[in-house]
Amino acid sequence: MAVFLQDPLREKIPEIIQFVKYGKSTEQMRKDKADGKESFPHVNVRLVSGDSRETAMVKAQEAGILDKPEGHSKGLLPELAADRV
Repeated sequence: MAVFLQDPLREKIPEIIQFVKYGKSTEQMRKDKADGKESFPHVNVRLVSGDSRETAMVKAQEAGILDKPEGHSKGLLPELAADRV
């Protein structure tokens, strides 16, 4: 029998991470995007975790620390999925 636990992120974490990375609120980022302005990160945020590599990368994606690859809305990154085959 397998037991799985999920520890969801606190609700505001992605917004806080975005503010730290870009120095702008979510609302300001939306306005800039609508105006055609591109934003670049000012801070390189890292995640330190005792979880497995796969779990840490998924959590980093959920928090906005690590960008999700194009076409992959959920699940493992392609290179991690390839390791499982």
